Amino acid sequence: MMGHMDTRNPTTPLLTWRGILIALGLSIVLCWPMWVFSGYFVFADTASYFRGGGAIWRTLFDLIPSTGTQVAADPAGTAPNSASGGLKVDAGGQSTVGRSFTYSALAYSAYSVVGFWFLPVMQAFTALIFVFALIDAAILTRPAVLLTGFAMVAAVSTLPWYSVYLMPDIFAALVILYAGLLLGRYDDLTGRQKVFFTLLAALCVTFHYGYPPLMAGLAAFVLLWRLIERRLSVGFIAAAVVPLLFAPLLNIAASSAVLGNASAAPQRLPILLARSLEDGPAYWYLKESCPEAGLALCEIFGDELPSNVGAFLWSDDGIAALTADQMDQIRAEEFKVLANAFRAYPIAQTRSLLGNAAKQTVMIGTGNISAATDFGQRFRPQLQERGEPAREALRIFDPIVVWGTWLLSAPLLLLAATGQLSRQHTRVLAVVIVGLLLNAGIFGGLSAPVERYQSRAIWLLPLLSALFVSAWSAKLQFGRKDRKSVTSA
Repeated sequence: MMGHMDTRNPTTPLLTWRGILIALGLSIVLCWPMWVFSGYFVFADTASYFRGGGAIWRTLFDLIPSTGTQVAADPAGTAPNSASGGLKVDAGGQSTVGRSFTYSALAYSAYSVVGFWFLPVMQAFTALIFVFALIDAAILTRPAVLLTGFAMVAAVSTLPWYSVYLMPDIFAALVILYAGLLLGRYDDLTGRQKVFFTLLAALCVTFHYGYPPLMAGLAAFVLLWRLIERRLSVGFIAAAVVPLLFAPLLNIAASSAVLGNASAAPQRLPILLARSLEDGPAYWYLKESCPEAGLALCEIFGDELPSNVGAFLWSDDGIAALTADQMDQIRAEEFKVLANAFRAYPIAQTRSLLGNAAKQTVMIGTGNISAATDFGQRFRPQLQERGEPAREALRIFDPIVVWGTWLLSAPLLLLAATGQLSRQHTRVLAVVIVGLLLNAGIFGGLSAPVERYQSRAIWLLPLLSALFVSAWSAKLQFGRKDRKSVTSA
């Protein structure tokens, strides 16, 4: 389909079947940490996505009783039915934590059919498809510059590490990249390409509950820009709005059909409440209001209310030990508590939000990635010991990706400061900067400032540096040729 699309549109030369093969080959290269260090790169939540995916597929197959289909066993050889529990209650009878329906199902099916290695390659491939849409014919006239830039990005930026990360983190960058594509190159795409990227972006937005608000901010930004330019069209509005609406509508439909309770973020973890407890406002409000407030939080925890994110979300004394009904009560109360806490302590809550967002903006590295040798029962990662290759690589590359990111971004910032970027490239860069700030505010400000939140998207700056330096180099080359032809004449 892409090859046919591009026969009428030479402005996107890599959106062809040949380009797809190139992207596939480069995606395998991008996953070099997995091949070189023989490890899987995981987070504490990785297991929940795979377990959730198994439960989702079992639920779907149960809706078709005549199939008699059994999903694959887990890595330890235990049938998922006996290890994973259900969508609302796990095997131990405790409430499950909701994750993306689509990413969980995709992760589990990829593992079942091919193995754990396939998900990283798919993630890198999807990223490169979006990148290829930004590459025009002028950039390709300097292939040596472009390939050198790509090699540097693949070697010392965060891109390869978040490509191999068995988490949906890299798709935050792709949501931002899609918005940049909308504002910068929407008019260069064919009709089929527009539909393709809109649907692909809509899928990416479903992969995490935090991505719809990220897409909302970016959609508002690009729509406002086009409105100011008086270039809004029905097609452009649809391209911006469809990915924004698709995820919550899908979640509402799926949760209503499967869980019996319509929700835009089904089985969500009350991260916003946990953040406010640690920062103080929610904790102070509950301490002052309980037990008269009549809240489930007061009844469940009493005077033992956890005062930090880790204790509230993950410890045995926090919500991890609650029943499904208790968790539903806390989810229902979360925004009421947050609103009351903000009214009681508006300055403290605002200062916390802005401070965490500012800290998150520049906090990057590999510190939140763990290395696993394999996966055990219920998909629990078997972490590597100190001194093993993948774990040592993460330690060594942590400062490398920090310095590599900022050094590779320097040419981009220099081109922008000296007015050397084209109007199209300036628009793409503006969207990426807004996206990075939104990402820091939504995830660092409302959750907690940690390295992985900004690291998963910061590689966009070195990437744009590689692309735009190639374009600038091509411009210089054409300028020299023009001067030579004038001199000869």
